[in-house]
Amino acid sequence: MKALFDQNVPHPWQKYLTAHDVKRADELGWSELTNGDRRQIAVVCMSDNHWPIVRRHIPAIVDALKAAQPGTLTTVDCGAFALRKRQKHHPLS
Repeated sequence: MKALFDQNVPHPWQKYLTAHDVKRADELGWSELTNGDRRQIAVVCMSDNHWPIVRRHIPAIVDALKAAQPGTLTTVDCGAFALRKRQKHHPLS
């Protein structure tokens, strides 16, 4: 299967899809195309692209990619990245 990744997809993903022909939109000069320019492809959207979150959902994402058919849209809920507030260190008095 050929896979086209948006330029925001984490680079480590490619090692999990070695059986597929994976290209990145920016590598092909397609980063400026609009949605109507890509009609005959399947789209798999992840709810987040932050690698520490996404990597926990590799099996579900790979399954969605395997099942993808031209003209379909599949969403995989990976959760979302949330910035944790750092606790201030209060020196002892």
